[in-house]
Amino acid sequence: MIKFGTDGWRAVLDKEFNDENVKRVTLAIGQYVYDTYGFEKPILIGYDPRRKADFYVQMCAKILSEKGFGVTLSSKIVPTPVLAYNAQLKNACAVMFTASHNPPEYLGMKFIPDYAGPATSEITDAIVANLDKDFESADAARIEYTDFGENYYKHINKLVDFNKIKNLKSKLLYDGFYSASIGYFDKILEDNGIEFDSMRMVHDTNFGGLMPDPKPKYLAELMKEITSRGNTIGVANDGDADRLIANGCIGVFEGANMPCTLGAANKFIANKVIYSPGKTSNAGGVAVSGLEIEQNKKGEKWSFEKVDNRLKGIMAEIFKNCYKTAKDLNDEYNLVKGANNYAFIGIAEKMLEKKQ
Repeated sequence: MIKFGTDGWRAVLDKEFNDENVKRVTLAIGQYVYDTYGFEKPILIGYDPRRKADFYVQMCAKILSEKGFGVTLSSKIVPTPVLAYNAQLKNACAVMFTASHNPPEYLGMKFIPDYAGPATSEITDAIVANLDKDFESADAARIEYTDFGENYYKHINKLVDFNKIKNLKSKLLYDGFYSASIGYFDKILEDNGIEFDSMRMVHDTNFGGLMPDPKPKYLAELMKEITSRGNTIGVANDGDADRLIANGCIGVFEGANMPCTLGAANKFIANKVIYSPGKTSNAGGVAVSGLEIEQNKKGEKWSFEKVDNRLKGIMAEIFKNCYKTAKDLNDEYNLVKGANNYAFIGIAEKMLEKKQ
C-alpha cells in the first residue's frame, strides 16, 4: 500500500519501493501536475546519496518527459532545500528522491509544489487518488540536466551576512555526515572565505552504518571532536540536508519577511530551537517609525544611543511577551504560536475596552 506521510512516500528499497511502484507514483504525480497546471508546468527532479536514487531519477524523468512534461534533472546529488528553491524560482514543481532521516535501507519520493514548501495533505491525497489512473499524453519533451546549486548560492549570499560568520571567534567544524550537503555547504563557506575544518566528507549510501539523523546519539563523533577542540561550533545535516542542527544553536531569528518555509519552522520547533518569525523580529522597524513620530511630535532630535536603547527595550519586551505566551500554552519554543496568540489577546482586550 502506497501512503504519503510528510509530503512524501517512503518505503524499504527493493521491497515496497520498487520499479512498479515508482512508476505508479510518478504517473500519479504527473496527473496531479497536469490536472492542476497542464503540461506547461516544468518538473524538476533531484536525488540524495541513497542507494539506487540515481537510477530511479532517470526512470522518473523518462516517464514524465514521455508524457509531455519539460523535465530538468539534477546533474548530481542535491539537497532538498536547493531543489525546492529552484522550484520556486522557476515556477516549477519538483520531485525529490530521498527518505530524509529514515534508515539507509529506505528510499522515497517527495513532491515539492511551486511554492517550495511541504505539500499539503490535500495535494498528497490527490496524488494518492491518482494511483493507477492514466491521463492523456502530449508530444514527448526533452530531458535537460543542470546544476541547481548556482541559483541557490546567489540566493544564500543575499540572505546571509558571511562577514559576521567570518569574524566569529569560535572555530567551525562541518560534519558532512555522508549527506547531500557535501559539495554545497562547504562550497558556500569556501566561496565566502570562511575557514573551517571538516569530517565525514564522502557520500555513503549506508551513512556510515548510522541513521542519517543529526541527533546527539548519531553525532557522537562530532561532539567528541567539539569537546576535545574547545571553542568550536559543530554543524551537521540529515541525509537530504533539509535539517541543520548546530551545536550550541539556541535560536533562529528571522530578519527578513518570512524567509524560512513552514517546514523549516516546524523543524526548528521540533528540535527545541527557539524560532522567532519575521513578524516579531521585524517589529523593530515598525517600532523605530513610532519613535520617529514621537520625536517629531515633541520637536526633539534624539541621539543614536537613545533610539538604540529604546529599541532594545521594545524588542526585549516583545520577546518576553511572546515567549511567556508560548510557555503559558505549554509550547515555549514556539514563538510563532506565542506571537500570534499574544497579538490576538492584545487586540481582543482593546476591543473589549472600547465596547465597555
